[in-house]
Amino acid sequence: MGILILLLFFFVPGIVLGCFAIFLIAEASRGITRPTRFYLSDMAWLMLLLQYPLVFLSYARSWQSEMAILSLGSLLLIMCLFVWWRGITTLSGLNVIGPWRRGTFLLVILPGAIFTGIFGGPMLAMLFEQLRRCAREETVTSELILPTGLAALFIGLSFGCRRLSYWILAGRQPEEENA
Repeated sequence: MGILILLLFFFVPGIVLGCFAIFLIAEASRGITRPTRFYLSDMAWLMLLLQYPLVFLSYARSWQSEMAILSLGSLLLIMCLFVWWRGITTLSGLNVIGPWRRGTFLLVILPGAIFTGIFGGPMLAMLFEQLRRCAREETVTSELILPTGLAALFIGLSFGCRRLSYWILAGRQPEEENA
């Protein structure tokens, strides 16, 4: 029973928010098979995307274990490369060629959906726990401000990524006719 509650309140809300953020593009790209096209701007987006784990690792230098930093850094870099590759193949399948639209998808929507999927559920669980505690004590404390703000941030990030998905899908190029 405890595992079910953990899954229901800890993981499911984050996964739902993350899927909500990228559902439009995932649905539009379903069943489309086109060869992957790379543009020069994609390499620039890759360099910027790799900055996410590198910034985190620069703050992780204070950790005592070098092996933990090496393992986590390798995992984060591989994850960024995989996100970039899947983003490029999805955008190529959708025939999106605008560099700003491709960059927005690779640097904002995909990392935002992943971030929301991973951390949105625990933040919402923290908010529900604080609300339960406040209802039990019949008072509203300042401890409720942080979870409420973070929950609003994750929900806003999910809706913002979805709104940007509309913009990216509006920039699709028409199908090329092979005459």
